[in-house]
Amino acid sequence: TPGAGKTTFALAAAVRHLAEHPGQRVVVVAPTQHLKHQWEQYTASDVISCSSRDIFKDVQSVKVPVNHPDEISTLFDPAIVYAKGGRLLKMMREYIGDEAFRNGLQTYFAKHAYKNTIRDDLWLEMSSASGKDINSLMDPWLEQSGMPMLDVTKDGAALNISQKRFVLDTDNDTSLWPVPLLASQPLSDDVLSKQTSSFTINDPTKPVIVNQNGSGHMLVHYIDSETQSEIIQSFADQSLLPESRINILNDMLLLARGGVAPLTDALNIVRQANNEPRDAVWAIMARTFGTALGLTEGDELTESKIKAVRRELARDYYNQLGWDDREGDSPNDINLRHTILSLMVASDDPDAVATAIERYKKVSDIADLPSEQRALIIGAAVKQREPVIDSLIEAYKTTPNPDLQLSICAGLTATKSKEDGDYILEKALGENGFVRPQDIFRWYAYMMRNRHTRRSTWEWLKANWDRLDTLFGDSKSFDYFVIYSAMPINTPDWQQEFTEFFDTKKDIVALKRNIAIANSEIEARIKWRNREEARLKTYFN
Repeated sequence: TPGAGKTTFALAAAVRHLAEHPGQRVVVVAPTQHLKHQWEQYTASDVISCSSRDIFKDVQSVKVPVNHPDEISTLFDPAIVYAKGGRLLKMMREYIGDEAFRNGLQTYFAKHAYKNTIRDDLWLEMSSASGKDINSLMDPWLEQSGMPMLDVTKDGAALNISQKRFVLDTDNDTSLWPVPLLASQPLSDDVLSKQTSSFTINDPTKPVIVNQNGSGHMLVHYIDSETQSEIIQSFADQSLLPESRINILNDMLLLARGGVAPLTDALNIVRQANNEPRDAVWAIMARTFGTALGLTEGDELTESKIKAVRRELARDYYNQLGWDDREGDSPNDINLRHTILSLMVASDDPDAVATAIERYKKVSDIADLPSEQRALIIGAAVKQREPVIDSLIEAYKTTPNPDLQLSICAGLTATKSKEDGDYILEKALGENGFVRPQDIFRWYAYMMRNRHTRRSTWEWLKANWDRLDTLFGDSKSFDYFVIYSAMPINTPDWQQEFTEFFDTKKDIVALKRNIAIANSEIEARIKWRNREEARLKTYFN
């Protein structure tokens, strides 16, 4: 079953069959290419999600007390409850090994079948199966918010490691964790339990990569130049697993965000990776360039330079993969083709843009465009100010296909024209707009992200707040307006506007936590821009 939806359908059918035929077994078989790369997909989504969220002092922990009923809706933060929770379980699994993990689960399910449990019941069985004190290992990770940054220095046969909480909006956090090192070779101990420790390396002639598969919820900062060079080489020659490459680049982006290292360190790695074969790694490579664009937003010369570098990085694969799927393409080939085409079109490559416009005009129904390419082709037509907006709006209103609606939304909100943006905004989100209430959040997020439509979209939010409060005030999604408003802000002027508007909303329990986090996020992003902007302009120019 090639798609997630079909997989869910197949599993539901299997469960239903088992319920109707007690005692039978159902074997579910998935294609090997999906199983082989499941962890790189996980790293590209959940690991990035939870690590990007868990860096503010007010972020919730996985276990959190509830003091007011209205808080409940704010405590289902998927980046923490689901993504971080899953990463912690994966960290434990790698720490104790697959066999102990399986044995612990088997005993746990057998002992507690048809009963309620608490987490200590699971830790007890994992401890028995592994011979390790899992309760003492896991509880600090669940009860404390945040994650540690490890400073790692290799000195001959010694690996010196210290930890401190990586947090953007305070200097006073002294949290400590029992950190499974999950290193690429054996060390004298496998857990950092103090603030600073020294470990003996099994083979000093080989590099040591801590958290080698990205399973551990931590950032790793390599201090010595030898290890830094080895990391860059291992990324470039792909001797590390794809999930390791994704995690290393994600760590570098976060370290730059915190002022520990410059963003140019990450850019230097990315610029050597034009032969990277995995789409999930390309996704975070593209995010690195997107970060540079955001930190220099408004400087058209630097924007043009970044686009030029991005075009040249993607050009080999653009020529190799082309636009059309081929017989024998793997899922990765199909996804990588889409990513490369998106990079080339977004970077204003003349051939890519012309081809996108040509393909848009060739079809009589946009539903006939390849689903993976539909949004970028529509976006290219909108950005080039082809006369397509009204027909796209009509198609959105009449199609029952949610995937087609999503493509139209992404394409329309990519406009570079303020005039077109205002027209789209009024038609989509005005008082009689065609967008259904449950889809307003997506349109708002996309239009705030676009610097050409941001001002008008922000003014729309302020003017329509009472109506939105009536629509969504009792919804656990209401705080998305806070999150999406804060995401693109990185200048003091915008910070002042955000603060003036949302400070009056702090008494709303459902919004209070995310307003505090958003203020911290904006403040940190402004500091980041102040640190990086001049350096990035020099680097690209």
